[in-house]
Amino acid sequence: MKKSIKLTSLLLLLTGLTLHAQSLETVLEKHYSSMGFKNLKNIKTVVIKASMSTMGMATKMDMYVKPPNKSRIEVDMMGNKMIQGYNGTDAWMKNPATGDIVDAPGQQKKMMESSSQIEGPLWKYKEKGYQVSYVGETKVNEIEYYKLKVIDNHGEEAHAFINTKSNLLDMMQSDTPNGAVTVMFEDYKPVDDVQLFHKMTVKMGDMTQMTMTYDEMKTNVPLEDSMFSKPK
Repeated sequence: MKKSIKLTSLLLLLTGLTLHAQSLETVLEKHYSSMGFKNLKNIKTVVIKASMSTMGMATKMDMYVKPPNKSRIEVDMMGNKMIQGYNGTDAWMKNPATGDIVDAPGQQKKMMESSSQIEGPLWKYKEKGYQVSYVGETKVNEIEYYKLKVIDNHGEEAHAFINTKSNLLDMMQSDTPNGAVTVMFEDYKPVDDVQLFHKMTVKMGDMTQMTMTYDEMKTNVPLEDSMFSKPK
C-alpha cells in the first residue's frame, strides 16, 4: 500500500511538471506566432524616430538597431546630443555638455543590451542566457494575462504579461530599490510581417516616468557596424 501511494504521488508530481512545461511551451508558441517572429530574419536593421516625454520634458530621439545585438541612441538635449552605443560587447555614452566619451555603467549597459533586442526578452531566451517559467493566468485592470517569470543573463528578475486574447506582450514588471516598475507596450503594428510596438510607457508605481512614441520606423537601412562602437 505504501509503495502504491508513493508511486501515485510520484506520477502526480511528474504529471504536474509536464503540464507546467507544456503550459510555458504553449504560451510561448502562441506568442511567437502572433508576433510573427518567424519573419524576424527579414529585418536586418531598424531606424526609429521617436518623441519622448520624461517627467514633463519633451524631446526627440533617434534609434538605430542592428540585430541581434547592436544599438545606438541619440537624444536631443537642449541643442546638443546625448549618444549611447552598444556593439554587442561594449556599451558607451557621450556627454552632451562636455563631449566626453565614457564607458556606460552596468545598469546603463543592461538597458543598451535590451534596446538591441527588437523582439523582446522571450524569443530564443535560452540563447540569451535567460530563464523563463510559467506562473499562471492573472487579471490586471480587467484584462486576462499569461504571467511569466523572466530571469535575465544578469540574474535580475521580472515578470512578463502576455495578453490572452492577442498573445502580444503588453507589459513587463520588476521590483527595484525605488519601487515597482512597469513598462507597457502599446500600439503594435506590422513591420515586415513582425508585430512591433510603437508606444512605450514606463511607470514607477502609479506615476508615469516616461512615454515614448515611435513617429517613424524604417527597416533594412544600411548601417555600418562602426557606428555602434566606441569612438577612438
